[in-house]
Amino acid sequence: MAHAAFAFALGVALGLVIRRTLPAMATTFALYTAAQIAVPMWIRSHLAAADRTVLPIEPDGAPLGIQDGAKQIVAHLEQAPGAWVTSQQTLNAAGQPAPVPSSFADCLHIESGPPTLQQVDRCVADLGALGYKQQVTYQPAGNFWALQWAEAGLYLGLALALTGFCVWWIRRRVT
Repeated sequence: MAHAAFAFALGVALGLVIRRTLPAMATTFALYTAAQIAVPMWIRSHLAAADRTVLPIEPDGAPLGIQDGAKQIVAHLEQAPGAWVTSQQTLNAAGQPAPVPSSFADCLHIESGPPTLQQVDRCVADLGALGYKQQVTYQPAGNFWALQWAEAGLYLGLALALTGFCVWWIRRRVT
């Protein structure tokens, strides 16, 4: 309902300003689509307080994945089922954000194909011995409804602001 109210108010406001039906409809569609892309990508994860944890990088620790040709490590949160991971960062021994060292990619490199599980465990153990950790920021599953209500409030607030703009625009044009 909040999305519909926002889309309706956006269409009315653009119709008042543009004063041509098809251009107003096309602009409404474009702006609503942009909002549907922007809110989930950049805004939704900030609508409720996120949790953060630091996991050790070790073979027996949190399950790890390797992405981007061993340039990025990804930890999987098993202690928070249903969590929405919003960001991850590799930290060096001093606790500062740092890229995965190139020695890790070199350790995993094999001419004959993908590394074996034992080789991955050895490389991860070497990285852990250097003091590297993985910081994971996530929204716990319990924040689902808080995020839903906050997003609904955001869209209803935008719809209300657009409605106020429409009233102001009409009153300004009449007087």
